[in-house]
Amino acid sequence: MVKILLISLIILTLLNFGFTDVSYPKKTKSILILYEGKTRLGENYPVLELLEKYLRHFDVSIESRYIEEIPSTVSSYDYIFYLGLQDRRLTVDLLRNISKAKKLVWIEANVKQYAYYSGWKDFEDYGYKTGYGSILYKGESISFDLESPVYIAYPRDRKDLAFIYNYTEKTPLVWEKRNFWFFGRLDFRDNSFLVFFDLLHDILKEDHKDDRKILLLLDEVTPLTSAEKLRKLLLSHCCEDISINLVVYPKVKQFRNIHYIGENKALIEVLKLVEEHNGAIILGSYSIRGDIDTSIKEGLLILGRLEIFPIAFKLPDSSIETYSKASKSFKLLVYEGLLSINSPKVVAYPINMNGYSLSDPVGYNYLLKRALEFRVLRDAIIGITFPSYASTDKLRELISDIRTLGYRFLELRNEPFRVESEYVKVVNINGKKLVNNNIPPLEETFLQKVFETFISYLRLILIVAISLFALIIFYLIRGKRKLYETGDKI
Repeated sequence: MVKILLISLIILTLLNFGFTDVSYPKKTKSILILYEGKTRLGENYPVLELLEKYLRHFDVSIESRYIEEIPSTVSSYDYIFYLGLQDRRLTVDLLRNISKAKKLVWIEANVKQYAYYSGWKDFEDYGYKTGYGSILYKGESISFDLESPVYIAYPRDRKDLAFIYNYTEKTPLVWEKRNFWFFGRLDFRDNSFLVFFDLLHDILKEDHKDDRKILLLLDEVTPLTSAEKLRKLLLSHCCEDISINLVVYPKVKQFRNIHYIGENKALIEVLKLVEEHNGAIILGSYSIRGDIDTSIKEGLLILGRLEIFPIAFKLPDSSIETYSKASKSFKLLVYEGLLSINSPKVVAYPINMNGYSLSDPVGYNYLLKRALEFRVLRDAIIGITFPSYASTDKLRELISDIRTLGYRFLELRNEPFRVESEYVKVVNINGKKLVNNNIPPLEETFLQKVFETFISYLRLILIVAISLFALIIFYLIRGKRKLYETGDKI
């Protein structure tokens, strides 16, 4: 009987192990970028820097090495990206090392040398060519600059993923061969980057769902903004059932005078209504790079004393220095970039359209064209700034046109915001905005104290003077009445 019980216990234990749902931590994929130059020959456009930056769109760790410094442990990386921006003769040892990569993504030049080393037969290499007007990808035609050079090379045995088109014939732009992917062009100034980053979802096996969003920012809210005009614009905005993302600049310099937003009492009331109706206030700054820390601290203090608390920060420039400094205070950043990027510290949302211009109808059509082309990126976020002084009709037109393209509107208030500064902490906990405000009262200057002391004494002097004046009037009236009565008796 004991043996039967032991056997039963063992079987139950084994079954329990067999059906237990074992979960493993998600592994961050490692990428090694090998480069011969950080820019194209004769240019200073930072292709490598931007590639490193925008790869943060995915859950990856990134390391970059000059081609001469290639590590011997290439096979330890999940992916090798070869950035061939310049022609170069590759050594056999180098090719042998690269060939050990688990998965290899090759960008532009020198691919012929790798093909010969790998024994690919019937490999055709035409070098850089121009004159292509569009990219054909997933049944869509995307505009392309005729003067942009594309590296044309391909084996016979391949799977084509995208084509470049010159109005007469299509030529392979992106193709795949086993664990190898080739891109004939990567640049962030043309639409080649859209194809590149959409295909990276498949290459890196990150299944981002098709969800295209727009971040619409009502921008340029300053101390000089008309509260009444802004109120009308916000009412129109709300009627479209879209949450508000408002960029506020706490102070502005006009000529030699500095104006603070607290001086515009009517505007403060409007901003507080935005807060009450779950809108998002974004701190804006006109600051230069070196003064961004002071600008953020001052902006949070100015708005915090008015009980207005931003949840995101709009970068005044796109430098790495500004980005790094701002990330110490804000988890959500809005920046002039092309793609949304994510890191343990920061979620950055792009402003990648040219912005809405009141005086440029051609520019508006171009904006819509860009938004249409961005749809090839399966999880695209387009960012558009709309001036706070524009008309409600123009805003509704923009909203309608963007909706027609299939975008949904991004609500920053629902994102994982976190703000940390010396005196203010703001965080999103389960969809609720929680604020810890320890801002000290505004310290008065010596002149302000002297002025207030003078005012207090002046108030006392006025009270005494008015009292004396009243007494004098009283006695004058009384004396006049007595004199009148004496005259009657006479």
